[in-house]
Amino acid sequence: MRTSLIVVAVALAAAACTSPAPYPTEPLAANQQPSRGAELYARHCAACHGQDGDADTFVAQLLLPRPTPFRQGLFKLVSTTNGMPMEDDLLATLRRGMPGSTMMSFGWLPEDDLRALAREVRQLAIHGRAESIHQTAAIAGRPLPLAEATEAAERELLPGPTVDVGQPAAITAGNLAEGERLYRQHCASCHGDDGRGHGVFATGKNAPPVAFDRIRSMSA
Repeated sequence: MRTSLIVVAVALAAAACTSPAPYPTEPLAANQQPSRGAELYARHCAACHGQDGDADTFVAQLLLPRPTPFRQGLFKLVSTTNGMPMEDDLLATLRRGMPGSTMMSFGWLPEDDLRALAREVRQLAIHGRAESIHQTAAIAGRPLPLAEATEAAERELLPGPTVDVGQPAAITAGNLAEGERLYRQHCASCHGDDGRGHGVFATGKNAPPVAFDRIRSMSA
């Protein structure tokens, strides 16, 4: 039954990615047009991540892992010390997709469209954080105009310094042996001794551990 529901969810998501979706229901001013990023997001992303980035759609409820709720300012693949993505981080995810999930690659979109989508995702995070700041201030009896809350949200969501990963370790017998030791200590219980995702703790996860022998390169 669960498999059937997932198949339905994937089919619905695929349909949303190929068919035009309606614009956000909030009315636009007579002389205002939705941005290119908003158009692309509504067409390709909203079915799973939600119109406002809440990831609370019917499709999202059927997917494992669940789509990321951008409105909460949560991002999984970042290169910064504070967990806030650089635009290049978002672009890399759009181009690559999320192996092990239903998040497909959108690398077929033109570069300008990818950047427009990345900026729309960031705006959803800012809007969500701004509303949270605005509401919290009101509850605390210290009302804050939404414009000021938005400025505060923009500051909070600025990407921090890039993580310094250092130079790649030389491929030597000693380094390979140490890498194997660390893998068995920290990774094998889920990913398996052979990296095929069949470790002793592989079952019962929200999403199955990645099988390294099947995953395509994530370096793109």
